[in-house]
This record gives sequence, structure tokens and C-alpha cells, in this order.
Amino acid sequence: MFVSRLFPKYLEFRETNIVNLLGVDWVGSTAALVLLAVMVLGIIVLAIAMKSFYGYFTTKGD
Repeated sequence: MFVSRLFPKYLEFRETNIVNLLGVDWVGSTAALVLLAVMVLGIIVLAIAMKSFYGYFTTKGD
């Protein structure tokens, strides 16, 4: 109940306050960039791990 009363006030404040709007957008874009960087890093680490495991299994089989 408290959240439903607070939410419209927040939206109203966000519409009127341009600085706050920019702040929210900046935080959102930063979070998106961090998430993207983590995803890319995770894919790279996964690729290296797969490559090393593949190399380990092929050399062991040989």
C-alpha cells in the first residue's frame, strides 16, 4: 500500500525534475554498460575454459 502511494509521487517528481531524470538515465545506462561488460567477460572466460578443456582432453586422448 505504501509503495502504491509513493510510486505516483515519484513519477510526478521525475517528470518535473530534469536533473533527477538525467540522473536516473545515467544510472540506467551505467548499469547496462556494466552488465554488458560482465556478459562479454563471461563469454571470453567461458571460451578460454572450453578451449583449455578441449586441449586437455585431446592431448590426454593422444
